[in-house]
Amino acid sequence: MKTSFTRISLLLALLAFLPVLASALTVTVGPGGPPTYDYANIQDAINAVPDGSTINIAGANYDEHLLIIGRRDLTLAGPASGTPAAVVISATNVVNEGVYIDNSSAIQFANLKIDMTANNGVSWRAGIVATMGAAFTGTNLFVTGGARCINLWKGGNATLSSCTLTKVTRPDDWACGIEIGGDMTTDPASSINADKCLITETNYPVMINPYESGGHPCTKVGIVSFTNSTFSNNHNGQYGITMRFMTAAWEPNAYVLFQDCYFSDWDGYCFHMDSWPDTQTPSSVTFRRVKFSDYAAYNNGAVLFLNYRCPVILENVSIAAYSNEGVYIGYYNRGITMNYSSIANVNDSVIGIREVQLPAPNIVIRDSLLYTPNGFAWQPVATYGATSAAAFDIDWSIANSANVQDFSPNIASVTRGTHYTYNTADPNYCKFTDFAGTGDLHLMAGSPAIGTGTDIGIYVDCEKKIRPYDGGYDMGAYQYNSVLSVKDWSIY
Repeated sequence: MKTSFTRISLLLALLAFLPVLASALTVTVGPGGPPTYDYANIQDAINAVPDGSTINIAGANYDEHLLIIGRRDLTLAGPASGTPAAVVISATNVVNEGVYIDNSSAIQFANLKIDMTANNGVSWRAGIVATMGAAFTGTNLFVTGGARCINLWKGGNATLSSCTLTKVTRPDDWACGIEIGGDMTTDPASSINADKCLITETNYPVMINPYESGGHPCTKVGIVSFTNSTFSNNHNGQYGITMRFMTAAWEPNAYVLFQDCYFSDWDGYCFHMDSWPDTQTPSSVTFRRVKFSDYAAYNNGAVLFLNYRCPVILENVSIAAYSNEGVYIGYYNRGITMNYSSIANVNDSVIGIREVQLPAPNIVIRDSLLYTPNGFAWQPVATYGATSAAAFDIDWSIANSANVQDFSPNIASVTRGTHYTYNTADPNYCKFTDFAGTGDLHLMAGSPAIGTGTDIGIYVDCEKKIRPYDGGYDMGAYQYNSVLSVKDWSIY
């Protein structure tokens, strides 16, 4: 009897679901509409089809303002090759975005171009706006023009794959590749997960905008994650900040992750992460297998300004820069773990630190190379102003600098391990391949970093090549002469 009842219940559940499945449609949009295509306009197709449907869009320009409100499981796809399907907002269409998604979930875009190039008089226009908990997935999108490519507002969420965000402008240098914001503390949290994306020719490739009220942020943020992505040619001459991560109302267990990413050609601070004026913060910030390269011209700022009130992990990080500092430790920082990293800075210091909040953070450095090639008066690790209470612990590493002091005497505590080398007169003691010419921090034969590192549980280098290789662990971001790669392995 029990078995029969269970079968009947299952059958009734399936029958209840069948109308939903049956109502899902696949329709086409193209120039002229019927009889060649089902619809001539994308918005007409959106309005007509039920949730669960797919809209296939022929290659053409569509001068439309798309509204997706209160929808579930809707797919808009252009052709996988050939002429792209382009949503173009003209100058006469006075709207704030090309695509507006509100209170919707499982919205999917693929193989589309969103073009906001025409000046319609709206200074903050965006390619895509997702708001009020809306969630969308973008695959092979090309978003350009306007002031923001993507705006995640009041709980908007995006998952991007193989997308290009480019050429946004504002006269006040506030143009963003991705902006995260919200104006009420009751808003849901926004998250961004991006893989294999390119963000270029913006003022701020990514900006967390707090929209403060009474000195506290309204913007709620969950996860900020970028993998296998490139950030290049992003400039902000007015503010001197590129990746602008201001304070936010972070969700519990929220985190920031940049993994297998590449940054080049930025202005001022490449990353500016600042907890001021609020104490809210992500649970962690991680840079893993990330390369930074901008050494040809001076930048007035640090590559990484780390002032979020949370621990920071630098793992297999390569920095070749001409900046005030490679890494700048801010007042609120709660500690840094640096493993297998190579940080070379033409100007001033590899690491700079000011007075820090108590209890003092611990900065642990292992298997890393700190390089100041010009031998400036600054120590590789320097302080500004008052004595810093931070505690440094460094071992299995090299500070390659002509300065007789490796750490400023104003740092309260420095523990130097027995496998740590500093005060080397040779300007290229580490034997980098070509830092001066190309910013190349790979090791040459005969480098003292080869085979002199230690096992700390990380078994690939900055390029996912195997370490140890050829008998030992090498210090720095790159394992010398390693030819084996785990790029196609799913275990790491």
